[in-house]
Amino acid sequence: MLCGTPLPFVYDSEKVNVNEWQERAACRGLPPNLFFVDPHDSIAVEIAKDICRHCPVILSCLTYACDTDQQEGIWGGQTELERSCADLEPIPPLCIACGGDLIPVGSNKMQCIDCGTRWPML
Repeated sequence: MLCGTPLPFVYDSEKVNVNEWQERAACRGLPPNLFFVDPHDSIAVEIAKDICRHCPVILSCLTYACDTDQQEGIWGGQTELERSCADLEPIPPLCIACGGDLIPVGSNKMQCIDCGTRWPML
């Protein structure tokens, strides 16, 4: 992610159906217990965070967790101990295809700077 580039996947409950971003989440279909782990279990946390790092809706997920006051679990790549909803600093989204950084292209797409794959913005 380039410094100063705005993050594209912003959840706005007035504009977006929650189910829409959840359907695009990298964790969709995975067992929820992968994301509801002891925040001090570094191995379990890293497994979950690795999935989050490749998610195209990471910021929507984190924002949703803050908006709905989620007290447990890894949301938007952050544990309950790391989340500070007052000062939202999400992990930048990465390309699902190769793990590269995404940059905005036009008003509704992101493009991977490594492989060139384009992804829709939420």
